[in-house]
Amino acid sequence: MLWDADALNLLAINPDKRHNRVITPHPGEAARLLGSSVAEIESDRLHCAQRLVQRYGGVAVLKGAGTVVAAHPDALGIIDVGNAGMASGGMGDVLSGIIGALLGQKTVAV
Repeated sequence: MLWDADALNLLAINPDKRHNRVITPHPGEAARLLGSSVAEIESDRLHCAQRLVQRYGGVAVLKGAGTVVAAHPDALGIIDVGNAGMASGGMGDVLSGIIGALLGQKTVAV
């Protein structure tokens, strides 16, 4: 199951841990999920992605410059390609659509 945007607000209020979830927060949403500040998220993105997985389970895709993908505390990846155009409205929706399509095809192991 993919959790993005307002669904992450619900998750922050009612946290539970599930192995079959993908969450895709930007730094502001990650701060809300972890009860920290955006500055804390940005200062240690790898550790924060690990904390997201520890708290909520599944896979965390911490969006931003140097998107961090964490599947469990020891499985981390950094996506350092892209351009400034990716930081525009609607790009997160495109990412969610791609992830959702892959999940629907069962081509992504969660």
